[in-house]
Amino acid sequence: MRLGRMEPFVPAIWNVLHDGGIQRIEGTIPGDIHVHVSIEYLRERFGDEGDTIIVTLFDCDVFSHRLNNAEHAVSDLTAIANESLTILSTEMEGPLCRVFTGVGVLEVRCDGGAISLDSGRNVSLEELISVAEAYWDEWELRSKSSR
Repeated sequence: MRLGRMEPFVPAIWNVLHDGGIQRIEGTIPGDIHVHVSIEYLRERFGDEGDTIIVTLFDCDVFSHRLNNAEHAVSDLTAIANESLTILSTEMEGPLCRVFTGVGVLEVRCDGGAISLDSGRNVSLEELISVAEAYWDEWELRSKSSR
């Protein structure tokens, strides 16, 4: 998976966390929120103790999830986290980021963000992208050698 180095934080963060699961969400809308994402194959590459990557979204004024066949979206952060969502892909509609999950669509609008590990270490988007690219390059080599 190749991500543009100059791609904005949103949607880039959701693309690099492809296959990650949303475990917990903290904060309030509007405001800053912290999304705890479990994505073992990336998290273990940092070596720090812990098991999640925390995405902080700045000045978030939209964060809701609509199940595929539901009429209404859910905006309660705890309820969204309890849906055990898996991040699949994204698309932008103006300033609104639509994150496709295994069971619906998460809509997010914010003014950027930051990344940290649950160990407390801050990680840049570029560093996370580099770690993901290295993982997928190694995965591709293993896949080719097993044929």
